Amino acid sequence: MNLGKKTRYRYGRIIVVLIIIIVISFLGGYFVSQSHPIIIANNGSGTISEIYEILEDKWVNPNEEIDFDQAAAAGLVAGLNDIYTSYMTPEETDSFNSTMDGSLTGIGVRFVASSKGALISEIIDNSPAQESGLKAGDIIIACNDTSLAGLTSTEIRDIITGSSGTVASLQVKYLNQVRQVEITRQYIETASIASIREINGVAVGYLEITTFGSQTAMEVKSGLEMFKSAEIETIVIDLRSNGGGLLSACNDILDMFIGQGEVTYSISTNDNPSKEYTSAGNVVDVFKKGYILTDENTASAAEIMTGALIYDLGYQTVGTTTFGKGIAQVSIPLTDGSTLKYTYAKWYMPNGENIHKTGIEPDYSVASYDALSFVNLNIEAAIEVDTVDVDNVKPVQEALEFLGYSCRTDGYLNQETIRQLNKFEKENGLDQSNSLTVETYEAVISKVLNNISLEENDQVYNELQKLIK
Repeated sequence: MNLGKKTRYRYGRIIVVLIIIIVISFLGGYFVSQSHPIIIANNGSGTISEIYEILEDKWVNPNEEIDFDQAAAAGLVAGLNDIYTSYMTPEETDSFNSTMDGSLTGIGVRFVASSKGALISEIIDNSPAQESGLKAGDIIIACNDTSLAGLTSTEIRDIITGSSGTVASLQVKYLNQVRQVEITRQYIETASIASIREINGVAVGYLEITTFGSQTAMEVKSGLEMFKSAEIETIVIDLRSNGGGLLSACNDILDMFIGQGEVTYSISTNDNPSKEYTSAGNVVDVFKKGYILTDENTASAAEIMTGALIYDLGYQTVGTTTFGKGIAQVSIPLTDGSTLKYTYAKWYMPNGENIHKTGIEPDYSVASYDALSFVNLNIEAAIEVDTVDVDNVKPVQEALEFLGYSCRTDGYLNQETIRQLNKFEKENGLDQSNSLTVETYEAVISKVLNNISLEENDQVYNELQKLIK
């Protein structure tokens, strides 16, 4: 087949694929709901045909390889302008499903990609990372002799994770010190961790739920049974940074707390404007006092759980206002292993309130410091004195303030800020400079992450301790 025939064949295939997608989208929209004009309307078909004719004759493919099926599907979904509706490739689907399981095989860290490698933001309890002495603020710069500098989060994850029982040989940097850490990867449960703590002489059941996955309800049940055996009367549920997950898992967990027949939440779909969900009443234990810890990343199913425990059991909340995601999504597997996740409902708390874009305000408001929420960890060059840079300089100034170095916090890199940076550099064994270097930038953030990971610096937990007597 010559080049011309190959080109005609390729573009002919594109048109066929897109026609099929349009037809499937029309039928899918019809069967899901006849009130989705954005999906079933076909007024732009002439424009679509015109575009494809131009592409067939004129377009030069700048890509070495492209999957037209996936590209067309992703484009169709992206055009809906709904950040919660997405198309996932088979590879992305596998990663998504692993997250929903609430478990992983690896070393047990949460991190963000930085210019040097993987900046650890959190160490998972009872993980190989915790046992090895890794801590928040460490930067993993290499794994098994492979540099992690400049890689994406996905690329770093693929290198660090591996089969259970294999060894990850890590080069780890903190401030100006580099050390070697050998960690044996293990299967780690990350969805829920239960423990019994003593606060002000009171035995407290502490339940941390990081996601609502397929195994979460079973893990929570084990924790509640442990609390019951210890005759625990006060429970703390930590939902900070819990972005949600499976609604079915949330339902199963609420059943373990709330009596039969009590409304836990309701949803509104195109087919049913008001459907109430009630507890099955599979209560494991009853607590005299209950507290929920929340932050700005507590979202979706975590907010559903929070609302139900507030209104049905009178639990009190401590922390910051939740994210405010009052809508729900469903995931539909497609024939090629990919997945379509789309918004299908609004949900309401037992009092009838929808908290979308407003969130749930805490009973006890406590400001928390998030070192990663506003920081660009991929700056490529030093920032010179007398520069105004709100996006990069201001966060570092605020971080310096948090660490006890007094300076302005408006984003203007003046000489006083440089003096405070030099003081930080000197005290932490770093080279001093008359600019904000990449090295110092990451060191400041590392130091903050390490400090806020310490229990004594957890302001929300400190407020909780005042309440428990």
